[in-house]
Formats: sequence, structure tokens, C-alpha cells
Amino acid sequence: MIWAHSIALLLDVAGLTCAAAGFAQTWHQHGTGELWAPWRARARDGRRRAWSWVTGRLRRRRHDPWLGDGGGGAGGSAIARGGATAPGADARAAVTDLAAFAAVVQSRLDGLTGQVGRLETELRTERQRRDSAVRGVRAELIGEVGRVEELTKEIAVGGLRLQILGWTLVLAGVVLSGVLNIVGAATR
Repeated sequence: MIWAHSIALLLDVAGLTCAAAGFAQTWHQHGTGELWAPWRARARDGRRRAWSWVTGRLRRRRHDPWLGDGGGGAGGSAIARGGATAPGADARAAVTDLAAFAAVVQSRLDGLTGQVGRLETELRTERQRRDSAVRGVRAELIGEVGRVEELTKEIAVGGLRLQILGWTLVLAGVVLSGVLNIVGAATR
């Protein structure tokens, strides 16, 4: 009967070892830094905060004096105002020939209309190029995200499989040990 208890104990130890190894494997593949570092840092931070709170309470004065002169400090600065003029105020020229003026204005208007048309065409072309590039980048991004998700799942599942194996062995050892204890109690 001692051999059966030894097997149960061996299953428990093997299961706990597998579970611990699976956990460590998962941590090393996904975790950052040392396993216990965050808890150590939190404990250190908690001790520091508690110590500073206690020392702050012990060193606190009963009545804090009113600090500062209570006075005005620097006031608002004065804004210098200059006499600004319109951009073309001093460059006024008398127009003597209205027909020549209308021709010049029409010529400039036609030039601007042509320029607007060219710019609209360029803008339309640029929008089409940008939309095409965005669609390409979006498709590449979706593909990369899918690949990263698959890789992450594969890495995580490896450690979890080992943990499941370990916990299954622990369960088998506990069940075997329990059955042996029940049988041993019944035969006494």
C-alpha cells in the first residue's frame, strides 16, 4: 500500500512541477522583466508612502503660518497700440481708362479660373492616390494584425498546455491519495 501512496505523491510533485514550468514558460514568453519585480516595487512604494505619511504627520506644525505677502505681484502689462493702416492705403492709383482696367481684370479672372481648374484636377487625382494608398495600408495592417494574433495564440497555448498537464497530474495524485485513504480507513 505504501507504493500506492508514493505514486500519488509522485503524481502530485510531477503535476506541480509541470504547472510551475508552464507558468514560467508563459511568463518568459509574454511577461516583461522579472516575475516578482512588480510586487516588490509596489511593496517598496507602499513602505515609502507609509513612512512619508507617518513622518509628515509627526513633523506637521499645529498652526501653519500664512505664507506670502497676500499682495498683487505683477499686474497686467500695457499693450502698445500703433496706428495700423490698410495694406494698399498709400499705394492708391487713379484709374483713368475703365476699358483697359476691365480688360486687365478679365484677364486676371480668366487666369485665376484656369488655375482653379488645374488645382481641382490635381486635388482630385491626389485624393484618388491617397484613398488607394490608405486601402493598401489598411489591407496590410489587417494581415499583420492577424499574423500577430496567431503567433500570440501559439505562444500562449504552449505554456497553458503544460500547465493543464501539471494540474491534471495533481488532480490524479489527489484522487489516488483520497481513494487510498478511504480504502485504508475502511479496512481498519
